[in-house]
Amino acid sequence: MGTEEMNYVVVILVPIVAGLFALLGAFAGSRLARSAEYEKWLRENRSTTFAKFLERLASARKEASGALFDKSIEELPRNIKVTEAYLPVEEYARVVSLYLPNDKRQQFRGLTREFIALHSQPDLGDSRLLTMEKRLEEIQSLFEEQL
Repeated sequence: MGTEEMNYVVVILVPIVAGLFALLGAFAGSRLARSAEYEKWLRENRSTTFAKFLERLASARKEASGALFDKSIEELPRNIKVTEAYLPVEEYARVVSLYLPNDKRQQFRGLTREFIALHSQPDLGDSRLLTMEKRLEEIQSLFEEQL
């Protein structure tokens, strides 16, 4: 190959290689940007979902407490009202589980069930309320680990 032929090869080959590297860089940058956006979206949705769950739990707790201490209602209807107060929480807990890692889902479901069950056991007295607070703190900690 002569010098002139080498110049043609260099003149053609260099732009082709540069173009390929530019394309590869664009694809890699696009993929990284998409990944970062997805992580941001996921973090925001987790935060919103976890906050809604805690709000629903607080609302259900208030409603159940009102029903539990309402002496104008007989025991069976009162227990039904307490149970019904937590139904939206139990349903929304399924949504929350989707945002938790697989190894944390069972723990979350168990804590939620324990919290709800404690509310329907007024015979435990003040220890029930303290245990509820502990469960709530454990749920909160579980959420904070994911954000």
